Order: sequence, then structure tokens, then C-alpha cells
Amino acid sequence: QQCKEKGIEFELLLAYVTEEQLVGDALRLNQILLNLLSNALKFTPKGGKIKVVITQTEKREDNVFLRFEVTDTGMGMSEEMLERLFLPFEQESADTAQKHGGSGLGLSIAKNLTEMMKGQIKAESEKGKGSTFTVDIPFGICD
Repeated sequence: QQCKEKGIEFELLLAYVTEEQLVGDALRLNQILLNLLSNALKFTPKGGKIKVVITQTEKREDNVFLRFEVTDTGMGMSEEMLERLFLPFEQESADTAQKHGGSGLGLSIAKNLTEMMKGQIKAESEKGKGSTFTVDIPFGICD
């Protein structure tokens, strides 16, 4: 709904997902995705695009590994910012904080929650072209 109001195209895709019921921490996963999507929405201008791709990357014994990729065509980040990205209270500049708001804690929290779920998070970005955040998390399989 917020994408529509802001004039941003939103797309959600599933790829190779074979399991419908998984065992995992829904609250933590929700918080991770909420942080990533709220940033994408905040930093993507009107006419931009946000895409979420959920891919089952592996199935091993009693585990399924899912990859969540959140890609936007927003303002992107510098290499220097990418190095500090997951530290608490980091924002690219005072201007960013003033213009877009936020506490600077969202990505630090997302990283901590991902690691608590025995997963990994990474970011790729190019200034002026957008960003992609990739989260890989293992889940248990229901009988």
C-alpha cells in the first residue's frame, strides 16, 4: 500500500520453494524483513522499484535454507558506507538522517537477529543506483 502511495513498483517472487511449512522464528524474520523493506521504501524515490525474491537455496536432511533478497532502485550507498553499514547508529551523513529520519539501528538489529537465527546478511550497493540486501537463514522442516 505504501509503495502504491509513493509511486513505487513492488514485486514479490518465490523461486524453487518446495516446503510450505517451516520451523523458525517468525517474529525475528518479520523484524528483519520489516527493517530491510522500510529502508528500501524510505530511500527509493517515486518511479523506483522494490523487489523481494525468496529462494530455497538448499534442502539438507531436516533443514531448508531460504534466501531473502530485497533490491531497490534507491539512492544507493558508497563503498565506505557499506563497510560500516551494520554498526549501530550508522547513517551515510547527517543530511541523510535529517532528510529521511530513523535511529540508525535498523540494520544493526537486522544483523543481530539474522545471526541469532544462525543466518547471514550482506549488502551490495552502488551510489545512485540502488541496493540489494541478501539474508540467508536455515529453517527446520515440519513433518
